[in-house]
Amino acid sequence: MCSLNLRAADRCIYCGVESSHLSTEHVIPHSLAGRIKLPRASCSNCQTIINNEIEEPFVTKIVAIHRAKFGIKSRSIAKPKFLPIEVELSDGHAKKIHLAETDVPKSYLIPFFIPPPFLKLKPNTQTPVTVKLPGQSESAKLLDIVKRKYCPNANTVRVEYPFNVEQFLRLLSKISVGLFFDASPQSAIAAQVGQSVLNNPDRITDAEKLYYEGFYSMPYVKRSNEEPISFAIAFEQCENGKRWLYTEINLLTNMYGTTYYMRIPSKITGPLIRVEYIKSRKQTFTDLVCDIA
Repeated sequence: MCSLNLRAADRCIYCGVESSHLSTEHVIPHSLAGRIKLPRASCSNCQTIINNEIEEPFVTKIVAIHRAKFGIKSRSIAKPKFLPIEVELSDGHAKKIHLAETDVPKSYLIPFFIPPPFLKLKPNTQTPVTVKLPGQSESAKLLDIVKRKYCPNANTVRVEYPFNVEQFLRLLSKISVGLFFDASPQSAIAAQVGQSVLNNPDRITDAEKLYYEGFYSMPYVKRSNEEPISFAIAFEQCENGKRWLYTEINLLTNMYGTTYYMRIPSKITGPLIRVEYIKSRKQTFTDLVCDIA
């Protein structure tokens, strides 16, 4: 898998420390098929927080079995072999079984946010975030598999999908910080987005305001037989006379089926920019100058 190496940050993009001991940061985690690397971009303290509080819990708990199903490798995290589920038998008793990775259904908990403002679409929900649950068809398929292969007298199945919205948003923030910093360091520093990633929502009283504000999503149009890749774009938009810098994040495209956005005020002057980080290429485009009121 080819990597996309960006220019060195020469400072920790999270806490801002300037040091001679800075590590390369995978903007999108390697274990989520990420290929974007930002050299000299994280100090040892921040790297420990990112690994222990954000990346590892997400990869080992939330998407572990699905990464195994799609064959997405990790450098250090063991590949799970089964998904534990609970089966209710026809006599009313419960039984736990281990579902092989090949039998795991392609269904996930997917958070949705309101559409990004530049699309000028009316949100279909008044809440900042909703979570899509696996539908009845997926549950019926899973019950059929369980009856045929594991437990003929199964009546219902229950799968625990470990998911934490704040944890997911910290991951999106972590990815966005690297993209913001590459596209416009001055915008990232002014918005203090790196520091927000380090804040554990368990220690914040108003986590909803801190994390849901500035996040948006839209359905991703999946292509048939598309390999499970993750890619990103940074771009600017003018909205109500103000210039914004956005990140567009697509995680495991044939799995999530959702494009996520985050935005911060832009400090860039001149033409609007668009930077595409797709596969092993980085392309920068410019557009007409934004008319700022």
